[in-house]
Amino acid sequence: AEIHATIERIARRFPGLSGVAAPLLARVADLAAQHPADPARPSHGTFRPAQVLLHRGRVGFIDFDDFCQAEPALDVARFRAGVRDCWMRTHVAADGTIPSPEATGAATTALEAACEWFLHHYEAAGHVSRERVMLWETVDLLTDVLHAWTRMSPGRLLAGMLALDDHLRRCGLIADLETLAVARDVGSRFRAA
Repeated sequence: AEIHATIERIARRFPGLSGVAAPLLARVADLAAQHPADPARPSHGTFRPAQVLLHRGRVGFIDFDDFCQAEPALDVARFRAGVRDCWMRTHVAADGTIPSPEATGAATTALEAACEWFLHHYEAAGHVSRERVMLWETVDLLTDVLHAWTRMSPGRLLAGMLALDDHLRRCGLIADLETLAVARDVGSRFRAA
C-alpha cells in the first residue's frame, strides 16, 4: 500500500512515470502467492548495515524501534538491500554521474558475492526462503528508488536504479528492463523539474 501511494505521489509530478512499476509489482505479487512466508519469528524490522556495530571481533545490533514478529526473509532482504544501496552509492556521484559500464559491472559482481556470502551464512544458522528473500529485497530496492524520487536526489536515485536493475536481472524477474538507459536520462529530468 505504501509503495502504491508513493508511486501515485511521484506520478502527479512526473506523469511519464505513471504505471512504470506496475509490471514489476504484479510479478512480485504473483511470486509471493506461489511462495508463502515462513513462520514468523522475532525480527529487527529495519535491519540495515547501519544497525550493525563491529568492535574488536564482536558484533552488536542497535535501533530496535521496529522490533516485531516477521518471516526471516524480511530482515535478511532488508540487510542485503541496504548493502546494495550503500555499495551502489559509492559508485554514483552525488550529481548523478554514472560510471562506465565496466566499472559498474565489476562493482555489482563483487556486491553480489558479498550478498550471497551473507545469505549463505544466514542459511547455515537457520532456515530462510531464498524466494522470499528475493521478493522482499525487490520491494525494498524499489522503495529506495521511490524515496529517492520524492527527495529529488539524483545520486541516490541513480544508485538505487542501478541496484534494482542489477537485482532484477540476476533474479530473472524482468530481464528486458532498460533501467540503465532510463537512469542516464534522470539527471536531466531533475534539472528540468
